[in-house]
Amino acid sequence: MDPCIQNTSYALQERKQFLIKAYHIVKASQIDTTHVRNLTTIAFRNLRLGDITLFKKRTSEALALATRLNDSFAIGDGHWNYASYYNQLQVFDSAYHHFDTANKYFDKSGHIL
Repeated sequence: MDPCIQNTSYALQERKQFLIKAYHIVKASQIDTTHVRNLTTIAFRNLRLGDITLFKKRTSEALALATRLNDSFAIGDGHWNYASYYNQLQVFDSAYHHFDTANKYFDKSGHIL
C-alpha cells in the first residue's frame, strides 16, 4: 500500500485520491485472498481519513468477496473494520457484535489477536 496515504505532509484530498488510485489498481488485479485483504486495508484507511461513504462501500465489497472466496481471515478483517467504525461512533452494541464476529472468523483462520 502506498505510504503517501499515511503521510500527513500530503493534503487530505491528495491522500483520498491516492486511496482511489490504490483501489483501481487492486480492482485490476487477480481476485484472490491478497486482493480481498488489500480491499479491507483500503476500506480501513478510508475510515481513518474520514471518508465514511467509501469506507462502507469498500468494506461491503471486501466482505462479499471474502465470503465468496471463503477467506475466514478476510471476513474477520472486514468485521473488525465495521467494529472499529461503530466503536468510533460509540454504538457499542454494534461494535461488540462485529468484534465478536471478527474474533470467531480470526479463530477459524488460525489468526491470534
